Amino acid sequence: MNVVRCKNGHFFDKDKYDSCPSCQQPDQDKEKDPVTVAKDAVQWNMKLSDQLTDMYFKKECLDDKTISPSFAKRQFSPTAGWLVCVKGKQYGRTLPIYFGRNFAGRSMFSDIHLGNEQWISRDNHFSIVYDPKSIRFMLLKGTGAVELNGIGVLSPQELKENDRISLGEESEYVFIPYCKQGRCWDEKSD
Repeated sequence: MNVVRCKNGHFFDKDKYDSCPSCQQPDQDKEKDPVTVAKDAVQWNMKLSDQLTDMYFKKECLDDKTISPSFAKRQFSPTAGWLVCVKGKQYGRTLPIYFGRNFAGRSMFSDIHLGNEQWISRDNHFSIVYDPKSIRFMLLKGTGAVELNGIGVLSPQELKENDRISLGEESEYVFIPYCKQGRCWDEKSD
């Protein structure tokens, strides 16, 4: 093993890589032919994609959502309802709500992506939980200000069809459930 440090301070194995895989910049001490550089880049990208896939599956297995065993076999969580934006920059857009807990925020990795407004919390502006056993939706306060039908949410509130969720003065969403009394996903079918 020949561990060296690149000009940007990253350590890497010189026996495996001709240039720093973190920077993807060739070392200044020796010229590389384009074929070697291309092979190194492909090898680095393949290893990175394997790492990202592993991280994705670990996240999927370790998150705090609980779903029924039959849905876990399918590797997806069905849509339980939607938020429909009726006011604001996301006007006309529908946002799916899945089984379990759904975090709403401006992050692209949020379960419910609310857009990129700076006044929206990144990861947990609020959350909505769908419980398939009781067939109920609950709105939970997060780190941002949220109103349900014009009243500030300070404790968990049950959501009913056509309830309005407001964020600041700019955005308003209408709650539309798919799953409700008499209609829910049949867990017995595959």
